[in-house]
Amino acid sequence: MNTSSTGTASAANPLGLALTVWISYNSEYMIPGMEEQRRPADAWSRNPKQIEDLDISPADEGFIVYCAELDRVHHLNATAVLILEFCTGENSPEQIVELVKQACGFSYSPVEEVTQALRQFQDEGLLLRFDTLV
Repeated sequence: MNTSSTGTASAANPLGLALTVWISYNSEYMIPGMEEQRRPADAWSRNPKQIEDLDISPADEGFIVYCAELDRVHHLNATAVLILEFCTGENSPEQIVELVKQACGFSYSPVEEVTQALRQFQDEGLLLRFDTLV
């Protein structure tokens, strides 16, 4: 079984979203209107959506997310799980930023932190592929 976990909050990373295992995000940036010509119609989603059958359970220090398909366990803090829960396929990354801002009572928009979390979730296989990032 493989594991990964989030880091702790700090001034540089106030949400504590750094995973222990980091995989670089490699994606082609698409020219608007060209994505239909370059990808199969259903290969990507416009909005982030978590994969089916994730088991999210509270733990002593955050949450455990188990992905049976990949046989992987992820240890996430409450904010990271909140971001993952907002990945329904209905919310755009921009909307997720606003939802996190409201839910956590932040005075700023956590664009960088949410973007980092979404990339990490996608890299770790917790999200279906999506093509829009904040």
